[in-house]
Amino acid sequence: MSFDKDIEEDIKKEELYNKDPLETAKRKLRDKQENDYAIPEKKFVEIDIPTTGKIGDDLIIKFSGKSPKSQATISNAFEWKRADKYNPNSPKQLIAKPMNIVEDKDSDKIVIPLVHNSYSKGKPFNVLTEGDYLVQARAYGIQVHEDITATRIIRLYK
Repeated sequence: MSFDKDIEEDIKKEELYNKDPLETAKRKLRDKQENDYAIPEKKFVEIDIPTTGKIGDDLIIKFSGKSPKSQATISNAFEWKRADKYNPNSPKQLIAKPMNIVEDKDSDKIVIPLVHNSYSKGKPFNVLTEGDYLVQARAYGIQVHEDITATRIIRLYK
């Protein structure tokens, strides 16, 4: 009898989890990257963010062509806030607090080193741990249509 109650409680927790918009947004970004084009009809380049990364290696984000300018950020701290904080009707979205920002010019890829060293008692150590990280990559040029931002939650492992 208690076994059935445990199953029912698990089902209720899963239903509650599925209704939480933050968890739903996280799940969507884990499954598929989100692309935001300045002008969707004129796609500048495509961005491919990998789903996983190994701590200590480099995370390589590839573009389908050369981008005059590119930026990428990685963050383990993200907030669930409104896109426009002055508009109470604007939709909420995941906003990253970047811990590492990388910029590059005239390249078909951007490399984020997955080593974030800190020091304790004079000895360096890597503060990155296993878990989920929000990665945002942006490729842009001079023209208005030359702007794309890709967002994905990746899993880091050792």
